[in-house]
Amino acid sequence: KFLLKTSIMLMIGGAVYAIYLSSLNERISQATQQPAQRTMTGKELLGGIQGTADQVQQVIDKAAAPVKEMLDKTTAATVGEVHRTVTEVNQANRQHENALHSIDSTP
Repeated sequence: KFLLKTSIMLMIGGAVYAIYLSSLNERISQATQQPAQRTMTGKELLGGIQGTADQVQQVIDKAAAPVKEMLDKTTAATVGEVHRTVTEVNQANRQHENALHSIDSTP
């Protein structure tokens, strides 16, 4: 999570810096009366940031997949244990009830 937050903050900071340099380039070209060099537009920059964010999310998903799979297996095994234990307890209770009924029914 920290890596993702840091990556996003760096991308946002880089975007602000690139937009600032773009506007500075335009102001310099107006002051010197020379044509400005082609700079990246905000829309192009945001599109690149979205693509990078998607790539970071895919890496995180791939890294988290084995952990999630292990947790799912552990959960399934634990739930199975609980069901087996409940079944065994119910059977033991039935046996005790049968034993008590047989004692009560004898004269």
